[in-house]
Amino acid sequence: MKGILTFFVNFFPENGENAQETLQFIKEFNKDLIEQCTANDYGVMFVPTTKEASRLEKVDWDHPFPRYVAPHIDLEENDRIMASMKKEHKDDE
Repeated sequence: MKGILTFFVNFFPENGENAQETLQFIKEFNKDLIEQCTANDYGVMFVPTTKEASRLEKVDWDHPFPRYVAPHIDLEENDRIMASMKKEHKDDE
């Protein structure tokens, strides 16, 4: 498996929507796309949500978890910069 695609699907139970019915509709409506993703060796997971935006998150196993956090800071690059700054500061002493 190359990775996993997680579909977070928002639904509104207060409006009488049913999570199972909503997910079934989404799966049926996007059947071709889902089949293409699984054919390309990606797992697909659906997560019902409330009071959130519907969204898709993709994780590739061959690019292990890029360490991004809000507001999209690359922690690996940040670690390299900090190590470089510490080395320069140590060299100045």
